[in-house]
Amino acid sequence: MKYKGLLLDVDRTLIRDDQTISSQVISAIRSVKSKVRVGLCSGRPYFAYKHYLEQLELDGLHISHGGAQIVEFPSGKVQFEEVMPERISRQIYKEMSRVGCVVILQDSRYQYQDLRKILDPKFPVEYRPIRALKDWRVPKIVIYGLDQEKWKLLNEFTQVHVSQFVYRDFPLEWADITPKHINKQAAVLKWAKFTGMEPAEIVAVGDGPNDYPMLMAAGLKIAMGNAVQELKDIADFVCPSVDEDGVATVIEKFFS
Repeated sequence: MKYKGLLLDVDRTLIRDDQTISSQVISAIRSVKSKVRVGLCSGRPYFAYKHYLEQLELDGLHISHGGAQIVEFPSGKVQFEEVMPERISRQIYKEMSRVGCVVILQDSRYQYQDLRKILDPKFPVEYRPIRALKDWRVPKIVIYGLDQEKWKLLNEFTQVHVSQFVYRDFPLEWADITPKHINKQAAVLKWAKFTGMEPAEIVAVGDGPNDYPMLMAAGLKIAMGNAVQELKDIADFVCPSVDEDGVATVIEKFFS
């Protein structure tokens, strides 16, 4: 099979824990991007990984907000977007804040939260207070600090899609909330249609539980060496870890 597309998750796939891309991975992507459609497929909002697109000179369409947006770089034009109803967003914020969770709402420009609870100062985005959020019809909500009882409460919101995250080296469980039926799998199918290729012609690379749908939509499923086990279990190939330049290995093996 001659693959025409390469979709990369961002955190712990493209970038390391220090928020940088290795020089080997940068060189590998730059060497192949004129021959293969390379896109990022991230749970992050577009504005939180745009600087990596600039660094990689990676024009084209990219998936953000866990599949709720597809955005064109460098214009920033939103080609696809799905948002949650205002009533649902407000209800999720109210109920999950009430039980002590850190709740972050994301739109196309900013992250909004109670500024007394900023969680990760390394995350390269501007935080604004909830009161500054004018339109509650947002593509994604992030909730930190979940435990068993709080998960039960969150799962009562059946009108949305919930992606769960648990990492051994991160002290909190958290969830990404997107509109119902929106995840990385649905986004890959839309990305393929927009770019004029079949899903079977796409190589997808990821590390986390929210990458499971992305891999399931692709023709070739690749898990990072540092990926969660459920991703490795479905992968066609397990490449080296992000700290061992796994993406560069993928490009050399499947696109050289």
